[in-house]
Amino acid sequence: MYVSPDLEKVLRQWRRAQWPPMPWLFPRSSTPAAPVSVRSIQRVMARYLKAAGITKACSPHTLRHTVATQLLNAGTALEVVKELMGHRSITLTLRYAQVYDTTKRTQDTQAMAQIEPRQALSGGETMDDTIRQAIDGFRASLERRHYAAHTLARSTLDLQLFFAACPQPLAQVSFRDVEQVMDRQYHQGLAPTTLHRRLHALQQFFDSLIEQRRVIGNPVTPSHMVRRGRPLPKALSQDQVQRLCAQIHHPMDQALFLLMLRCGLRVSEVVHLQMEHIDWTQQALQIVQGKGRKDRRVSISPDAVTSLQACLTLRPAHAMGTYVFWNQKRPHWPLSITAVQKKMERYAQAAGSKASCHWLRHPFASN
Repeated sequence: MYVSPDLEKVLRQWRRAQWPPMPWLFPRSSTPAAPVSVRSIQRVMARYLKAAGITKACSPHTLRHTVATQLLNAGTALEVVKELMGHRSITLTLRYAQVYDTTKRTQDTQAMAQIEPRQALSGGETMDDTIRQAIDGFRASLERRHYAAHTLARSTLDLQLFFAACPQPLAQVSFRDVEQVMDRQYHQGLAPTTLHRRLHALQQFFDSLIEQRRVIGNPVTPSHMVRRGRPLPKALSQDQVQRLCAQIHHPMDQALFLLMLRCGLRVSEVVHLQMEHIDWTQQALQIVQGKGRKDRRVSISPDAVTSLQACLTLRPAHAMGTYVFWNQKRPHWPLSITAVQKKMERYAQAAGSKASCHWLRHPFASN
């Protein structure tokens, strides 16, 4: 991690102010031989926020989000930001590239267009204006066809990564160019699903160019696809389900995971479930705009109804909007998909098993 000049100056001043020198850069005031506690830093942050008149909920971790967003706004490559932030996956870093709403789509596109993955992929040049305009046009066509926001972001990024690694004019991109780029990305350790997604985006992109008569052929062929097996869906056994449920004690978490198990809901569908989507009379849920923008109606089992009613008796009055489930740490914030996934990790670990939220859908389908 690099230190900026202004931070270096402040650190030097702080180090000179420490006498005698301590083993910790930030020692505890009451016990200098020990480091400052996390809770102390959080309290100091809260005091400064109050003094600055900032009412928005912030924490020391918010500063990490700020620097990541500023780096991306300045045009820093996603791979560089990933390494600096210490993220395990570039998918997490990609979330910072989606901080703009649709009214700021132009700013997002301009920032993403400056990504130069050649530091990790190749020594090529960045995209020219012709390619950038073609990508913008392709994204606009997907938007008109009501593709999901995350699909738009990922398809755009996938194309930008390809053309930054392969700086060829559109009409000169060949089968061999695609093969070389995919080979490099494969040896970087990218999963077959990621490679397939990028190839699919590239294939769609060139299909649209063929329709516009800007190119005469598609360089992406079936032979580029990585062959992979078709494993059976992973499902929890009855014993594993019982041990997992035995670890869940909070009424909200019980209702949340029981809806996945009994109704086969995806984690995103549970998170976005709202009060008006519950039909208490028919004991059913209306899933609005689920995966693939599909609506569907599912029945609620009696035990799930009971658990859901118990959960709603504890729902804070100031919980955000009409969402059924809320953020327990910050009730005025929405519950995130990541938070639910982390809950599952903790409960599964306590139960001595490995599981994910999606695995709860599989027993529902099997049963």
